[in-house]
Amino acid sequence: MRPDVANNIQPYEASMRSVEPLCCPQSIALIAMVRQTVKWIGAMIALVKGKMDAVILTGGMANSKYLTNTLCTHISPLDEVRLYQGEFEMEALAEGVLRVLKKSEASLKY
Repeated sequence: MRPDVANNIQPYEASMRSVEPLCCPQSIALIAMVRQTVKWIGAMIALVKGKMDAVILTGGMANSKYLTNTLCTHISPLDEVRLYQGEFEMEALAEGVLRVLKKSEASLKY
């Protein structure tokens, strides 16, 4: 690894390696997920030029204390963070499909 990249990563590794999930096999993946999520949230905050009410964490991921605490540590200096725990992702997807099928909402093309 390039020295300049290693120096930039060290502060994150030091803070994340001291938390409990590192004893489980998914720890590397969890750390990668946190970092990627923080990058995307930061990008979205920049995109709206900081004009937003809050960052909302929801769904099953909001049940993970490690995940929410780590995300809040990185995000809370930028904006308020609100947690809405729950696991209704599938229901929300199904309701969205029904709205499109009933033509009460247009489908999105990506």
